[in-house]
Amino acid sequence: MKEIQNANELQNFGREKFEKYFRKFKAGEVFCGGKGKKGFRLGREIYSPEPDIRVGPFAERENERYEEEYDKMTEYSKDFIENCIKNHIENSKDSNLPQPRFELFHGYEAVNRNARCFIAVEIETFPWPSRKHVLGSAINAVALGRIGLLIGFDNDSFEMFLRVLKYLHFLESVRPQKPSINFRNGLILSKEQFIEILNNLKP
Repeated sequence: MKEIQNANELQNFGREKFEKYFRKFKAGEVFCGGKGKKGFRLGREIYSPEPDIRVGPFAERENERYEEEYDKMTEYSKDFIENCIKNHIENSKDSNLPQPRFELFHGYEAVNRNARCFIAVEIETFPWPSRKHVLGSAINAVALGRIGLLIGFDNDSFEMFLRVLKYLHFLESVRPQKPSINFRNGLILSKEQFIEILNNLKP
């Protein structure tokens, strides 16, 4: 396979792999980049950012929910999720972040049980994004996806995602607690780890 040169190529690679892997699920559509605005537009008056890669089904309407479908997809993709968890734990072992476990993505323990999509992937690459942009990407992935994947395309963006999760952990841990977001469904991977995990997907 030819080497992936930029974030757009990684988006397309991820879309192709996820489409094949989740093809047995009727509603498991996959979009990337600015294509297919399905699932997240809340109206012109509300900012509705699109994750770089998003795996459906998409909860588009106010009362639309897919908890049971996401649970089935979680069970189906247990090996994929556990590979992501294993790499995230290795990546964050010196950071004092809480360690994720499979149950945080499945059933009633799921951090984002009523998600708007199954997987939300944000890919960042320097030098363009600011620290605040990376913070927004991290929050977007964990808020929208049952599984939020934060992919550092290069070492600088990888380290920035790590620092962002440390910041969210700090806000959550201070007493009295500061306003924050539960980020424990967010998993940080390097570009190389993400590619390897995708290449190991077996439908």
